[in-house]
Amino acid sequence: RRENGSYVLLDFGLSLDGNCNQRSSKKQGGVPEFKSPEKWDDEGILTTETDIYSFGVLLYEIICGRVPFKLNGNPNSLNALHELGIAHKKDKPEPFFEYRKQAFESVNKGKEYVRDYPDWIEELVMKCLEKKPEDRFKNAKELMNFVAENNKKSYNASIEKEYNNEVSSLK
Repeated sequence: RRENGSYVLLDFGLSLDGNCNQRSSKKQGGVPEFKSPEKWDDEGILTTETDIYSFGVLLYEIICGRVPFKLNGNPNSLNALHELGIAHKKDKPEPFFEYRKQAFESVNKGKEYVRDYPDWIEELVMKCLEKKPEDRFKNAKELMNFVAENNKKSYNASIEKEYNNEVSSLK
């Protein structure tokens, strides 16, 4: 925490609480579910793009209720870790819709889920989760510019829709 009261988040890949790892029992090299594809081959890689990837995993988890690639089996199993590494390096994350639909409908029996997020949110997360570092956002500023630009477009589109609805009701 900074002196002015703001916070700085340094590394999503080391999601640890004291000596306890919150994702699995593997601490060395970060939490496996948050490791970028390139870190599976070289633990020493620490770049802005590796953190952007881990941030994408966190966003995906917040939006979908799960990480894009789960550690299946014993977290100390080399086979389970190998399979997770392959998934991070080769598999494309599933789109948000089905996960959000399942979560909504399990809590709201008898109600049908209606998509409640703009396309650009999923585009942002999927760009963070690109396999090649050069295909991700280069830094937090680039990511924030993407958010600001798309948020403005969403706002303008909602204002236009509201205006058109008002004009239609006057006719």
